[in-house]
Amino acid sequence: FDAAVRLNSFRDDFDIKQVDGFCIALRGSSCYGNICDWILQICRCLLNPADNVKEESSQNFSPRRIQNQSNWQKIFNNKIADDSHTIPDWLRLSTQEDRMMYFRKRICKLQILREYNNALFKHLKIIVDEIMVQIGSLCKDRFAQILSEAMGAELSSRLESVIRQADVNAVVNEKNEENTGDLRPLVQEWNISLPASPKLWYDGSQNGTAVAEAIDKQNQPMDHVTCIPSTIINPLEHKLSDQNIIEPLSRRELLLYNCAGLPAFYNQVNRRFSGINESIPYRQDHEKVGAIRVLGVDEQEALLQSHGVGVFRSIKANGSSRLSCISANLDEEIFLAQLALRAKLLNDEFQEEVIRIVATHCNTVVERNQSGSLAADASTNRIVGFLCDFGDHCDRVEVHSAKPKAVLRMREKLHKYANPHPRSEWPLCANILDPVRASIVCRGASQILKVLSWFTEQQDSAGLPICRMKNKFSFPAELVPDGYRDLQICVLFRGSSGLSIIGEIQIHDAELHDLKLKMHKLYVIRRAESPDVLML
Repeated sequence: FDAAVRLNSFRDDFDIKQVDGFCIALRGSSCYGNICDWILQICRCLLNPADNVKEESSQNFSPRRIQNQSNWQKIFNNKIADDSHTIPDWLRLSTQEDRMMYFRKRICKLQILREYNNALFKHLKIIVDEIMVQIGSLCKDRFAQILSEAMGAELSSRLESVIRQADVNAVVNEKNEENTGDLRPLVQEWNISLPASPKLWYDGSQNGTAVAEAIDKQNQPMDHVTCIPSTIINPLEHKLSDQNIIEPLSRRELLLYNCAGLPAFYNQVNRRFSGINESIPYRQDHEKVGAIRVLGVDEQEALLQSHGVGVFRSIKANGSSRLSCISANLDEEIFLAQLALRAKLLNDEFQEEVIRIVATHCNTVVERNQSGSLAADASTNRIVGFLCDFGDHCDRVEVHSAKPKAVLRMREKLHKYANPHPRSEWPLCANILDPVRASIVCRGASQILKVLSWFTEQQDSAGLPICRMKNKFSFPAELVPDGYRDLQICVLFRGSSGLSIIGEIQIHDAELHDLKLKMHKLYVIRRAESPDVLML
């Protein structure tokens, strides 16, 4: 009882083994469900994302007493009433950071969370989902405010205008050519939003013969489609049935047509545009990057692993034959190790280069410090603050440096890139473009666009060439279920040693970033398979 009451008061000195014994003694009884509810109430209090809980409101966050008034429960509730430490100890956990530390260091060690195949922990994850929905609602409210700001509309549609200028015109102009097949292909990559139950066609190769394989994407919208405009059938000139079709290609690509006309076709291409400059690599195994090195013997070993049974399809591109991986079960540990080592070697220089670029546009370094983050995978490890002149005003801009991406997280992403993903080229881990990453935190739409210009304006100099861009501020709401939005660019970085890597820079709104940090702590719990993963 004493140990359980101390836990109920969020005290550090409660005995975990005694609380385990308290719960085990009631296992199988009619009271066990009440004990489970009580533990979940404690967890809900600790996972509450609110900060700066005051004394007068702290009781609202405290767990309720056990409801069923049996003899032992009456004794337990009386002990809670007599306990004088509830308010002081709760105020000690007034911030989300403090409460999360307490949860991971103390609560996650309780055996009751693991009983019956982690049953109670699974219920806890449902509570986490509910809290994340609440935070997501706050993100959506902030996004609405950003849209109403100066430059808000431009931020939400900026990349869509890039599509129209760079690619739509290229397609329209092709109808004036007598032989479109002789035109030089213009390769771009789009993120698209497909209608319900579309049929796409995958142009592969089997026994040297080109084949077309239907892919049903009803419940799995395609993330990326590589489009070669010079091969697009102009729907204004061809009377085709009202459906999506694919023109067979000599290389492994996905190509979407809509036969209702050009406006309908481009209505399906949503605002999530990722431009690819063909002169800049966008895979870690590209010869200009070399963060992953693939030898001929590596391909032979991969083929032996697959026993030649349908794991690879041949891709013929630019006169060479490459492998399209249709399974994420192959061993890519050697390539993950290469990428992780390159990230470890170049991360410090990458962070300093991002800081240098920001510093050239700012007046003063406000602070430079280490963050006291509790988790090994925390989103920030170092923060450098600047006072920047945005023309009509000065404001604070922060650069948040991050640790290199962990091999475990890289490994988890491999399934994302397996076939039918258009970038399913083996090795799959070469598609991981954020092994090193940094965040820039500013305030509002105009500042986000200004910070973006600091990187786009130096593309012809020895800076950080942009390989890819993802503007979540332009995503339709259904593609942002958690409500969080930012702008991401992937850049090519070359260190002083001559080694290179592709890394990611995220540009955040300050208010959204604060909400993201709260959400990230909860996301770690939702992703965990058991409380063992969370223990500190």
